Amino acid sequence: MEEKVNKAMLKLSEWVVRWRIPIITIVAILTVILGYYATKIKVDADIINSLPNTDPAAKLYKEIGKKYQGNTTAMLLLKTDNVFRTDVLEDIRDITDSLMTLNAITHVTSLTNVIDIHTTEWGMEVGRLVDEYNLPQTPEDLKKLRDKVFSKDMYHGVIVSDDSTITAIIATYSPDYHEDSISLAIKKIISKIHLRHHEKLYYAGMPFMALDSSQIIFNDLKFLLPITALIIIIILALGFHSVRGVVLPLLNVGIAIVWTLGLMVLTGHKLTMISDTIPGILLALGSAYTIHVLNRLNEIDLGDRQKALVRAMAFITIPVFLAYITTAFGFMSFIVGSYLTMIRDYGIFTAVGITFSFLLAIIFTPALISTVSGYRKKTAKRPQETKFVNKVLIPLSVRITKHPKRIITVWVAFALIMGIGIFFIKRQVDMAKYFHKGSPSRVGEELIDNELGGASPIYMVFDGDVQDPAFLQKMFDTEKFMKEHSPYVSHTFSVADLIAQMNEAMGEGYRIPNDRAKIEQLWMMIEGEDIMDQLVNYDLNEAVIQARFSTVDSKAYDGFVKLMNNYIKQNSTDKIKMRITGLPQIYVHLDRSLLTSQFSSLGIAIILMLIIVSLTLWSLQSGLMAMVPLLITIIISYGFMGYVGIPLNVATVLVASITLGVGIDYAVHIVSHYRAYRQSGLGVMDALKETIRTSGNAIFINLVAVAAGFFIFIFSNLVPLNQFAILMSLSMLVAGLSAVTLLPAIIYLVETKNQKNTEQ
Repeated sequence: MEEKVNKAMLKLSEWVVRWRIPIITIVAILTVILGYYATKIKVDADIINSLPNTDPAAKLYKEIGKKYQGNTTAMLLLKTDNVFRTDVLEDIRDITDSLMTLNAITHVTSLTNVIDIHTTEWGMEVGRLVDEYNLPQTPEDLKKLRDKVFSKDMYHGVIVSDDSTITAIIATYSPDYHEDSISLAIKKIISKIHLRHHEKLYYAGMPFMALDSSQIIFNDLKFLLPITALIIIIILALGFHSVRGVVLPLLNVGIAIVWTLGLMVLTGHKLTMISDTIPGILLALGSAYTIHVLNRLNEIDLGDRQKALVRAMAFITIPVFLAYITTAFGFMSFIVGSYLTMIRDYGIFTAVGITFSFLLAIIFTPALISTVSGYRKKTAKRPQETKFVNKVLIPLSVRITKHPKRIITVWVAFALIMGIGIFFIKRQVDMAKYFHKGSPSRVGEELIDNELGGASPIYMVFDGDVQDPAFLQKMFDTEKFMKEHSPYVSHTFSVADLIAQMNEAMGEGYRIPNDRAKIEQLWMMIEGEDIMDQLVNYDLNEAVIQARFSTVDSKAYDGFVKLMNNYIKQNSTDKIKMRITGLPQIYVHLDRSLLTSQFSSLGIAIILMLIIVSLTLWSLQSGLMAMVPLLITIIISYGFMGYVGIPLNVATVLVASITLGVGIDYAVHIVSHYRAYRQSGLGVMDALKETIRTSGNAIFINLVAVAAGFFIFIFSNLVPLNQFAILMSLSMLVAGLSAVTLLPAIIYLVETKNQKNTEQ
């Protein structure tokens, strides 16, 4: 059968062969240059940085960090049989003093240095809860300390747990330093401290979770990427039975990965929790284009090596281009459709990497093949045709053309059943849940949430005259409102609390004085204390309530944000204005952005796929047919999410659009090959059989390689990547199977119906 080839593609193929040496040289030079920069890639695992700078909650959160010497807090938790022991207090003091030596830490708060307001025989005194140079030694003194701690809300349940077995040492990071470097410095300095009582030490808070995520991301690149390559090597070897069939796809995608990482560094971007998957995805997806090129080359039986190569490339370039452009646009849909910068950047650089893989497949691969003596005239019978094509694909094509309605019915019924699971999908943005149960990061977060009031900071900002009694009273009332109306806010702290405590120490009750002169008098006693830098600004026209949220439940976050936004609307005045930020607000914005990203990127991807496929195939009908298997695949995948309890998070939100972009490749190859066989004179049934035989072989090799490439992330220590791996592997398998079964059945019914209408 003589197949038609595109004249423009024929000229392009001839040009590539003619200029093969310069092409190989340029690729080598670019790889060396970009490879140098790729080695300098860094990681930013802080999920807060994924919100755009224009986001109100994130913007205010960062402003507070700059104004009040940092808003990023990390917690070291000492777990022991009894905190109120002299040797334990000595350990707390040593850790506290060691942390204070780090310039990158602005404040450290612990049991041995926390501020204390108390009454003495000479009046009121502002000092420390304990004298770190004269720690309590006797059982009586230790009991007095315990009683004092449990008598005050600012200590009890904040620094020491209810059962006296856990105490927190809280470090505030300077915004002028990178968080990961500070967290590493803390762990390094703590490792040198000998704990006298052999307490268990846990790290909690967003900085330590971000550091652990960064380390996991590097480990994924270090260990999982080679394993992915090994799996794909095995699959390619089984599929092609040749060294060339293994080396060329891996060489191309390896170069594409180096170029992509190098470009990320040159443009000032870092790896994030989801862009960690880019190298693995490129390894899995990028090899597809070279696979299709090699598969087509095996189909050409000409005596002259160069002519066979040129003809194969002229035929396969357009289908491969269609596969590339749809995949690239699938990823680029994240650029327009996502609110989170980490997802937008992911879309950009994955699309860039896919572009590199495509260009290398249609330019570098044929240039290399035409240069080296790796191509041989095909044998009469290929091993893969004997074992797979004859036993699986050809019988499959016969069944499809015999029972198309039955095949369509089975797929539709299965999709409807799985679709019910979509209604059970939940969303998840809490970073602690991104770690496996029992991991140090998650254990630390659970301890702080359950025992010490939570690790999610809340900042209520008040603008006005800070020393005005009405201003301080409003802060005082707001703290009371927060604790009374939210079960997850048990502790708050502000300058209003300090004034009320001093007023109580003066014997006038725990309240805000009505006289401004009295407030100014009390103010002088706390002015200059380190804690004041975290509570009020220098001009005394802004103050902050600090609180912590003790749960990571998304509904609780949402309810609290609505509660406080409503409170602010009702209580803000011209003289006293209120704003709120903190992790609950940020998590709510992240949560809502997941839905926005999902619907926007998916909607954009569907429209783009339909337009591109319809235009390139010059047929809206072909475009619609190509989309059907993909839409069913998405329904099945998301139904599976709901049934097994996989939530929508920063990784799984990518699944639908990636499935569209990648899975459409299979449909494009089926439709374009079918059209080519029809144009060559074959009937509907024979054209479908040839399409399934040729395209089906490449599709199955590719889908197994891609599914395996995604599935390897099941071994990552980040839960979202495990879930992403499962869903993408499932989606690729379903997309490939539906492309070689459901789509041909649809084509057969539509084409035979069109023929009947034409005959009538």
